[in-house]
Amino acid sequence: MLLKQKKIISKFYNIILNVVVLKNKNNSTKKNIESKNELSKSLRIFSMLNFYSLIITNYIYPLPDDVLVHTFSMLSFKDLLNIRESCRKFYRLIDNNRYRLSIKNASRIVIESNKKWGRSTFSLRIDIIKPDLIKGINLKMFTKNDIENGNELSRSLNFFNIKNLSSLNIINCDSGRIFKSLKNCFKNVEQLNTVYIDRVGVNDFKDLQCLIENLGNIKHLEIRHICIGTSKEDDINKIYPCLELPSTTTLERLILTECEITKVLDNNLMKQLIINNKNLKVLEVFSSNDTFTKQLISDFLKVQELTKKIDYCDHNEVTLFLKGTCDIDETSASISQNITLFVHGKNLSKVKFGDLNKHICIFNFCGNCKQLHGWINIMFGSEDKYHTNDLSY
Repeated sequence: MLLKQKKIISKFYNIILNVVVLKNKNNSTKKNIESKNELSKSLRIFSMLNFYSLIITNYIYPLPDDVLVHTFSMLSFKDLLNIRESCRKFYRLIDNNRYRLSIKNASRIVIESNKKWGRSTFSLRIDIIKPDLIKGINLKMFTKNDIENGNELSRSLNFFNIKNLSSLNIINCDSGRIFKSLKNCFKNVEQLNTVYIDRVGVNDFKDLQCLIENLGNIKHLEIRHICIGTSKEDDINKIYPCLELPSTTTLERLILTECEITKVLDNNLMKQLIINNKNLKVLEVFSSNDTFTKQLISDFLKVQELTKKIDYCDHNEVTLFLKGTCDIDETSASISQNITLFVHGKNLSKVKFGDLNKHICIFNFCGNCKQLHGWINIMFGSEDKYHTNDLSY
């Protein structure tokens, strides 16, 4: 009996695919019916859809789920995605039997918020990158638009294996619901290289922290726009919770930017991050809080001095890049004096100031190999790329 059913499902294997193809054609045809020929074509498609629907209802649906899943396992990944969207039963079967089907390994995920016609939806792009002997790499992209909510987004991600995910980009998502939806999707990621988040509100910190904690070993974390989301005087003076990333220990590059009216970056946070992340090579911070900036430099220098290896050659070089809205010449000049005092009396170090004191390099003399090498770079800038052209949270 089972063999007979497999023959039946195999016979209608192409019929299932044709239904999806016809639906796609039908959707595009309905948008542009301008002639009698196109209208006739649309009517033919409707007739064929009715015919195939009758066959599926009478012959396909009565088959056991196991037979259907066996057939789905022979489909290509693209066809599998199309079949999944054709009806609720296929959607349920495919989602509940992912381990038996052709699941792809995601290399990069891009999630972007789209706002148009008064609606706010998500778009999802998943890149699958594989080595190729001829091309070097083989890139395939899968996209899904008009995702209504976080639950639908999570279900879409569940169809891919993200264990070896290397990059996650979250763009223009100005609602905390995105972080709340994603925080439980990335618990099995082993080595995530880059996380880029272009904007986050201070009320989203809790869910963002859970997401980053679940992401595990991150090397490059970039949060380009931290904002309180309003310019009202009452809200500006309000005390907001600080961003906390206590579990992060593998960072090599960290970029944090808060807008002019937001002062939530905390010196205790930065000091703890510098101490916990032993391999941190680049720290880039934008803040209009001059007190915070000066204290950050002092803490940065002290931590580097405490963690400097003396038993063997340690020629690692670290860079602190600071950007602010205050007078950059005045700030860098006063900081240069503090750095001179820091280096003064340490016969194993010397300091070199670049043009207008906007680049300060501290050298260290290695007692093992007797060489002078770059140790700490501190650079200053004033441009805020992410709040120009009327950008607002």
